[in-house]
Amino acid sequence: MPQRIYDQYAPGDQVEIVLANQGEDEWQPAVVVRPDPPGIWVCAADGREWFMTNTYRIRPAVPTDKADRSDT
Repeated sequence: MPQRIYDQYAPGDQVEIVLANQGEDEWQPAVVVRPDPPGIWVCAADGREWFMTNTYRIRPAVPTDKADRSDT
């Protein structure tokens, strides 16, 4: 059985969540705020909180040192 989302992410984890922006899906930075089974609450960079119940729209954040090396 796959891990539940609240077992995969802990408060303070840097993540990315996908949000629709003018009809296009965009990954946005966020931070896990707290578990609340069956999901977790995350706070997006704009300060809004979102409740996530599955892993389709959330992923671990890419470390900034790897994101900055897109030319290598």
